[in-house]
Amino acid sequence: MESNEFFNEESINRNNQIDDYSVLSESFNGLTKVYLEKNIISGNNILTQSMISQSDTIYYFNYDFDLNGVNINIYNNCILVFNGGSISNGSINGNNTIIEAPSYHILKNVTITGLFKNKLIDVRWFGIVGDGITDNTSKIQSLINYINSKQGGTLFFPIGTYRASRIGLKQNVSIEGELCERTIFMPTSSSYPSFFYIAENGPIYYVNYSNFSLHGNSANQQQNGLDLTALEQTSYPYTGGLWYSNFSNIKIRGFKGTALNLRARDINGDLANQFLTFIRVDCFREENTESRALKINGQGGQFKFINCEFDGFSTAVNTINVELSPWDAGQDITDTSDSDRQGCIDFDTCTFQSADLGIKATYVWNIKFTNCWFESLNNTIRLETVSYATFWGCFFANAALTGSIFYLGNQCSVVVDSCYAIAGNNKIITGVNGNAGSRFINNFGFNGVGFEYVNLDQELLSNTISTEYKKFVSISTSSQGTITRINSKIDIFDTVTVFNNSNSIIKINGSDNILVKNGYHIELNSKNTAVFQRVIINSADCWIPISTTGQLVSDTKNVMQDIQIAVDKSLTTYTSHIIALQSTNQIELETINSDFDRIILYNPNNRNLKITRARNILVKYGYFIQLSGGNFIELQKSIIAGEIRWLPISYDGQLITV
Repeated sequence: MESNEFFNEESINRNNQIDDYSVLSESFNGLTKVYLEKNIISGNNILTQSMISQSDTIYYFNYDFDLNGVNINIYNNCILVFNGGSISNGSINGNNTIIEAPSYHILKNVTITGLFKNKLIDVRWFGIVGDGITDNTSKIQSLINYINSKQGGTLFFPIGTYRASRIGLKQNVSIEGELCERTIFMPTSSSYPSFFYIAENGPIYYVNYSNFSLHGNSANQQQNGLDLTALEQTSYPYTGGLWYSNFSNIKIRGFKGTALNLRARDINGDLANQFLTFIRVDCFREENTESRALKINGQGGQFKFINCEFDGFSTAVNTINVELSPWDAGQDITDTSDSDRQGCIDFDTCTFQSADLGIKATYVWNIKFTNCWFESLNNTIRLETVSYATFWGCFFANAALTGSIFYLGNQCSVVVDSCYAIAGNNKIITGVNGNAGSRFINNFGFNGVGFEYVNLDQELLSNTISTEYKKFVSISTSSQGTITRINSKIDIFDTVTVFNNSNSIIKINGSDNILVKNGYHIELNSKNTAVFQRVIINSADCWIPISTTGQLVSDTKNVMQDIQIAVDKSLTTYTSHIIALQSTNQIELETINSDFDRIILYNPNNRNLKITRARNILVKYGYFIQLSGGNFIELQKSIIAGEIRWLPISYDGQLITV
């Protein structure tokens, strides 16, 4: 059977000698074995054609041989086994030839032609050096060109740091490192715009890149790391791009352009990057605002990113980690057709961290984020103009430090399901006022309520909200407002959700077509929601509240009432949440009984009042709050360990040590 590997550890004994009774005797049974002896001519060990003159033979090289400038033809179906030896100064022509050798320089100043059947080729055989100094550009590119011209194969790079000005990728030529963190490619100083790049016109199929790192440096300003810019064919049908290829265990950092750049702009024909899989590919942008961890321009689709990182180093203004767009920066969008878009891009268990904006997507169809992590971002994702995204099982931590998790431009849609957001998220969703055709279908963040057909950040005008066919309205009124009427064209028995996206309280009462309980109104604090169902009563359009995260409040609750503190140092109120503490001999308060979530206590008397920690009021341990005449305190109800507790949230009295 054929050997698809050039080096098998099992074929090397403790003395670094090939044991011809192990792998070789089994794999190449029936082939003649020839151990090449020394042939000293004028002080040089010369290899002649007569020494290698038969087919179906295993030739063992235990010594260094000189070709003396001539070409040696290797006959059909031979194996060249290097066991400490080498060949130098000439050329060899393969004929279904296989090379077996450890990882060292075996072909010195040797040109190879013909057909070699190795699918995995160690670059050290050809003198490529990973010392971090030597420029290997010409040798690496020559090997890629040779493999591309034959049946294809894989270049194997052992542990080391390999310098080159740039490396051109070609059809059927894969690159494999020995270990991601220790097989490093580093550019020499050059003016080339990209380090690894596509160097062949037309489609490139079935290549695999794995187990190495690309490290940029200050000598290559604005250079791209892995640049997969498609080149179209020079004649009809003008097709091009990278197709059906895989990338795994790769780290890209230090490039002030884009770490991973996928570009396919149509000019004459169908140009696209498609059917690409990236597994454990970690991309880092630099601190300049033009740098990106991942950038996709033009046509692309069927991309899958699994366990990848797209990170920066800070949240500096205007930094972006991932950008998806059909055009280049500054290009007139009228030069873009639907065929220039990306679609079906899947991010699975990926991380997006440290940027002003995590993801910017424009004219992108069907981006999917599954089980992804978003952290240390001022804004998470910005969808601009006809873009559609789905988030499932994602985690947002400090992912909207100054902005929002989701920004929706015109005609954009986001579906969110089973996601979780914690501290540091300023806003869940923002967008263009009255953005026509946008949708936000959500099952997290708002007590499990699903929202569809979003109308973002609508100002509250004339106590009326107008939804047209939208089922979710975000109110961004700048001062306390009241909603008395809903105008909508949705179906009977369908629902509209009102979301308070402001920092003010919004009241909803029943003075027009909203049927709130008589004598009460709904109060929405910031981020609260209320869901209303459309019904027809006596031919009139009416709206019934069916759920709310706000409060149903009595219309008389804001009237200050005089209440005395009881003898047992308790205060009881069920009719008003603003209390003027009536003059009494009692000067301490230990217990509050109320159905309200918040109450305000005002001391109009000249006597000081002590509020202590003794029962269900949680004053700081070892202290009490003293309210002098004219002072107030606001307390909030909380459930702690199953018990009702009242927490002071603001006061103008004094905190005094017991």
